[in-house]
Amino acid sequence: MGHVSSTQRGESHFSLVDSHIWRLLWRWALRRHPSKGAQWVKDRYFRSDGRRSWVFATKGSADSNTDGVRLFHSNMVAITRHTKIRAQANPFDSMWDAYFARRRTAKRSAGLPGATPWC
Repeated sequence: MGHVSSTQRGESHFSLVDSHIWRLLWRWALRRHPSKGAQWVKDRYFRSDGRRSWVFATKGSADSNTDGVRLFHSNMVAITRHTKIRAQANPFDSMWDAYFARRRTAKRSAGLPGATPWC
């Protein structure tokens, strides 16, 4: 893959997932309405959302104030990296207590959701 950073690889994988899901939805929509044209299908199921076009979404119901539901894009997931634990570190050895305490403090201060004192 050459000299591509790991963040770029992650983003490209998410983009591939989104492309695959879009193709499946498009084929489903065409199959669901075989007598309708592509423009009608596009207008029925796909919207523009800010800078993004071709967003699979529903219309809101006429009798409520809802805007409808949009399909979640996988590339909206934040890519978070983790710091590996040193190979020699042993949580059961008191010699490494300071190391693990620093890791816990750094993780808590980063504000990561789901962080526990044991991470």
